[in-house]
Amino acid sequence: QVYNIAVSVNGTDGTATASSNSVTAGDQVTLTAKPNAGYQFVNWTLNGNVVSTDATYTFTPTASGEYVANFSPITYTIQASTADKNLGLIQIGETVGTGSTTQTETVNHGSNVTMHAIVIDPTLYRFVNWTSGTNVVSTDNPLKFTASANVNYVANFEAIPVETPQYTI
Repeated sequence: QVYNIAVSVNGTDGTATASSNSVTAGDQVTLTAKPNAGYQFVNWTLNGNVVSTDATYTFTPTASGEYVANFSPITYTIQASTADKNLGLIQIGETVGTGSTTQTETVNHGSNVTMHAIVIDPTLYRFVNWTSGTNVVSTDNPLKFTASANVNYVANFEAIPVETPQYTI
């Protein structure tokens, strides 16, 4: 008995191959799935049923069939907060609204992210920088970057120094 093994990809998120497309009963076949950049392998399905969650799947077929490689986008958690809610707020997104003290978004790998630091009273305070832990990430406002990892950035603000008038007596 000979079994015909076909492979396909659900979408265009990766590639799939079989070590052989025609297998004699009792022989093994290996399916290999490779995700494209920004995607991860999820599973192999046969007739809509999951048969393996391994990107390289070796098995002994008992029937002919089409094995489908399924992928999903890699996602990242983007979090922004303010160091002092009395001085400023933050907002993730292109459009600036009212802002909040903390905001979290989930985005796909390669997505463009924009973070705004919103000064509550620009006559008294100013934006200083974005930090991650003790590291300064940027002094840009808005901060724009391409998502490639989970991030947790803090917007830092400071009081604008008041100049004391000098008088000559």
